[in-house]
Amino acid sequence: MRICHITSMHPSDDDRIFERACLSLARKGNEVTLIAQHSCNEEKGGVQILPLRTRKGLHRRLFSSFEAFRLSKATPAEIYHFHDPDLIPF
Repeated sequence: MRICHITSMHPSDDDRIFERACLSLARKGNEVTLIAQHSCNEEKGGVQILPLRTRKGLHRRLFSSFEAFRLSKATPAEIYHFHDPDLIPF
């Protein structure tokens, strides 16, 4: 199963999202993508990380949320799991 986790607020190494959700799903044989604040496009522990620029304040809420939405539309998945209320409008 292809699963895409999306967060515009948390860094890619947030243990609740990366360790508990993404890595555990990848270990069970799922194809997992994480869209989060990160420095580069990277695969880590079987999880493909798609980077968002690190922004703060209103810029993060406006631009990072839209960027995360745009990346998620380009990512083929069967399940999309977003972690931030800022992404609800998208």
